[in-house]
Amino acid sequence: MRRTVTGVDLGRDSIKAVEVEIDGAAAQIIRSVSIPRARLEGQDPGSVAAALAGGMADAGISFNGVTLGLGGEEAILRYNHVPPMPPARLGLIMKYEVESVADRMGEVLAHDFKQLPAVRDDGERTVLLGLAREEGLSAILEALESEGILVASSVPAPLAIYGAWELVSTKADLLGHGMGERTICEVARRLDAGESARDLRDMRGVAYLLGGKEELPDHFSEMGETVTLPSFEEVQSDGVAFA
Repeated sequence: MRRTVTGVDLGRDSIKAVEVEIDGAAAQIIRSVSIPRARLEGQDPGSVAAALAGGMADAGISFNGVTLGLGGEEAILRYNHVPPMPPARLGLIMKYEVESVADRMGEVLAHDFKQLPAVRDDGERTVLLGLAREEGLSAILEALESEGILVASSVPAPLAIYGAWELVSTKADLLGHGMGERTICEVARRLDAGESARDLRDMRGVAYLLGGKEELPDHFSEMGETVTLPSFEEVQSDGVAFA
């Protein structure tokens, strides 16, 4: 079943919106816009929302059912290690964790969490807990709504990135990382010009899965060899590997 989704990222250096068409396991960027914050008349929620609405309208991006990615001062990310447990109990523990942080901060917090699939050496699981200050979030949502941008859900950016990582299970052809504004625009231009997702592997700021018979690429090698990064299990237990 084919559908379109709109994502918005209010980044530190720029604000971005992208409209993606999803057809089964395939996803294709059909419209995008990126506006440097330096061009905005102000950095308050009203000014940001007005600029975003103008950019989305010019690009023909839908205002409905938007997913808002939260980052910077609006979002907090915590890592929690928990033993195996039923989902209902994990939900209660995360609720207590949120209430504990909220009490220390003296603020009401919106939250969401994801449990990573990998199991630590000690048998525990890692849970990513994303938090957002509701006062600041409410101001952003109200400003966006006043411009006609209807937010269906808000997701801390790290959890949104993890959500993208989960797309690996759907055999996504290409994943962009980092701020992404240049990547999104280049992907859109090159796909529109008729290139395939495989052709885009030469771009900076993207990741992709190699087939079982494919060799490691060397087209970005500045040291004369491809660098293999440590595995998730390695960086979990080795601080030097993580660095």
